[in-house]
Amino acid sequence: MKKKLLKSVLATMAGVSIVGVGTGAFAFTTTFNGEMANGILGTTNYDTLQGTIQSKDTDYFSYGGKNKSITDLKSLEVFNNGGKGDIMGLTRTRLGFVGTTDDGLAKFVYTMEVGTSTWGDSTATTGRNASFGLSGDGVNVETRFAYTDLAIPGLGKDHRIVAGLQPINVNPWLWKETAAGLTYNGKMDVHSWQVGWVKGRTGPDPFKDTTDDDYFLAKFDTELMKGVKAGVFGVYSDQGSKSPYVGADPYNGKIYYLGATGSADLGQFFVNGDVIYQGGSINFITNGIKDLDREAWLLHLDAGMKPMDNLKVWLSGLYVTGDDNAGDGKAKNFDIIDSDIEAGMIFFKEGFFALYNDKFLSDAPYILDKGLQTIALYGEYQADQQNTIKGSIRYLRLDKDYQRGWNAATNRYNFSSDKLGTELDVWYNYAYNKNVDLKLEAGYLFAGKAADYMVPASQLGKHGADDIFQTGAGILFKF
Repeated sequence: MKKKLLKSVLATMAGVSIVGVGTGAFAFTTTFNGEMANGILGTTNYDTLQGTIQSKDTDYFSYGGKNKSITDLKSLEVFNNGGKGDIMGLTRTRLGFVGTTDDGLAKFVYTMEVGTSTWGDSTATTGRNASFGLSGDGVNVETRFAYTDLAIPGLGKDHRIVAGLQPINVNPWLWKETAAGLTYNGKMDVHSWQVGWVKGRTGPDPFKDTTDDDYFLAKFDTELMKGVKAGVFGVYSDQGSKSPYVGADPYNGKIYYLGATGSADLGQFFVNGDVIYQGGSINFITNGIKDLDREAWLLHLDAGMKPMDNLKVWLSGLYVTGDDNAGDGKAKNFDIIDSDIEAGMIFFKEGFFALYNDKFLSDAPYILDKGLQTIALYGEYQADQQNTIKGSIRYLRLDKDYQRGWNAATNRYNFSSDKLGTELDVWYNYAYNKNVDLKLEAGYLFAGKAADYMVPASQLGKHGADDIFQTGAGILFKF
């Protein structure tokens, strides 16, 4: 049934395209766009590729004292010793359609997606990762975008209303993903702005808002002078009743974000940075539990130079606050809305297999509520029009210790550390032609002490985390 429906949609889209372009009868033009990523990935620890921490589902915080610490209720057991290596094949594909009226005032946008699927997966018959097994036939087509884009009457084409499931890009360190809502997008000279309302979640009954999440956003960007840009943004979130993880008490959240961003490209030197503050409150529905105040920060800075036209080097730093006191009435850990954070290949979502095939430990810039501190030295060299290589060496630590095993007798944790490790990454890109890139990448993590404690309880204090080696090759086709 699903395959017949897909064939029918594609046939209809193709027919409309032929008629609209060929005859002009419907007074609009159509374009198609798409991408397909195929690759083979090998790793010595596939537990770090499970998408354990996803930004859209987190909202981590500790509260109520030591017995409510997140690392007690939701410990990560991703460095399980005992032969966790594997080789896998992966595919993700998207196909999009854009219909535009001849006057350019209105657009119809629809994109379908087969989300990341593992070759041979025949364990599911429905859902995101359903069947890439023998004979295929998986129910794995989903909607990525579905929205209309209209110029506002009387204001011109640079003032537009977008309604539906659309790309949201407030800031790449906070919110850069797909969501359903209504936005107004304006532009004038070197200035641009956006305001909008997004529905993050609706409960079983859409007419009752006890579990709904509503987001209100605003951003403004400008060019101060040639090569120098700046912007400010804000998001307010009115969260309905929910629980962030198993064992937690239900709550309502009133959360806001205020941020600024800037960049400068000054010949051989370049710099860009972001600062974001998270505030608000977490109000527990259960009586007798002290409410929390949100007080958290994210700071990012890149600075580098281009000694040659085809070579650039830069330092990249990221600081994300964490929390280590569950009883002080404050959630000091930063928690993003929904984005894919590039901060290394092993833990976070940097590179072909993380970005295009959804293989990562965390797509948020933290581990649970412990934040992150990381600095990396990058270099990128373009040998010619076809060959580009990039590499980095990165040091990673948590802002606050990852803790396991509360000991009531000593009134402290038996295992505590903030050191995630040191990571070496390399990425190679071969431009096969204007539509196809061939990818090769590899990463190695020298695991730190905090990784030693991200193991099953039976291994705590007995076996340290193994270092991780990860490598893969893939094909990225875009049109």
